Amino acid sequence: MPADEVYIENLLPVPPQDAMAAENEPEHALVARAVVGDVRAFEQVVLRFTPLVFAYLNGRVPLADREDVAQEVFLSAYRQLSQLRDPAKFGPWLLAIARNRAIDHTRRRGLRLLDKAVPLDADCTTPDIETPGETNPRNAAAALELQQAVLDCLGKLADPYRLILHLRLIDLNTSAEIARQLGLKESRVRMRLQRGLKLLQKCLARQGIDSRALR
Repeated sequence: MPADEVYIENLLPVPPQDAMAAENEPEHALVARAVVGDVRAFEQVVLRFTPLVFAYLNGRVPLADREDVAQEVFLSAYRQLSQLRDPAKFGPWLLAIARNRAIDHTRRRGLRLLDKAVPLDADCTTPDIETPGETNPRNAAAALELQQAVLDCLGKLADPYRLILHLRLIDLNTSAEIARQLGLKESRVRMRLQRGLKLLQKCLARQGIDSRALR
C-alpha cells in the first residue's frame, strides 16, 4: 500500500480478534512487523504513538495545526521505516522526525518555535493536575484556568522537561511508560520529572498561581 494511503484518523477496520492480539503485542514487535510491510501493524503503531507525537508537538506548532503535522510525522515515518535499524528505538526515532516536521511547519508558517528555556532549579515532588471533571461546578472555571496556565508554561520549557511533563501530567503516563516510549532509563525520567516540575511551579508562580494548586 502506498505511504500516502496511511492516515491517522482513517485507519483500516481490524477484525476484533486481530485488534485484541495487537493491543497485547509489544511495541517493538509491532514496529518490526511494520518494517517488513505489515500495514495493519503500522496502524497499531500509529495508535500507540500518537499521544507521544501530540505531546512533543505541544507548544511547537499551533494547536489547530497539531493533527495535520502529526499526520505528516507518521507519513514520513512510514516512508522511512526501512531506515530504522532497531525497532526498540522507534520512539526516539519518531521524535526526531517530529522535530523536523515541526521545524518545517514553523518555517512555512513564518512562526517561531517556543524554545526559550526556563533556568534549571532543584528537585521537587511529583503532583497531579486536577482536571475540571474532578472539581465541583463551583471550581470548574478555576480548574480550566489552571489547565491552560500549565499548558502555556509547558510550552516555555526546554525539550527535556516539556515532553516528559506533558506525558506525565496531561496524558497521565507512568514513569515506566514514559521511559519505554522515549528509550530512556526510568531513573532519568524521574530526575527530569522532578526538575521539570520545579520549573513548572516557578513559571506558574510568575503568573500569580500558587504552586499548591497542583495537588
